[in-house]
Amino acid sequence: LFNLDIRHMNLQSTDFVTISKMSTLKLLTIKGTNVKDEDLKALTRLTNLTLLNVDFSNNLTTQSVTSL
Repeated sequence: LFNLDIRHMNLQSTDFVTISKMSTLKLLTIKGTNVKDEDLKALTRLTNLTLLNVDFSNNLTTQSVTSL
C-alpha cells in the first residue's frame, strides 16, 4: 500500500498507531480528521512518507507540524 486517503473520518488514536505501522506508505491524506499532536508524532515512524495532507485538521498545533 503506497497511498492511503482517509479524509473527513472520525479516527481514534489507535487508528493512527495502526497507520504508523504501514511502512510502505508514501502518500497519506488525513485531511479533515480529528488528528491531534500526539497522533502526528506516531506517524513519524513512516520513513517512506513523502506527502502528508493534514488540511482542515483543527486539533494540530503549529509546533507539531513544523517538527515533521
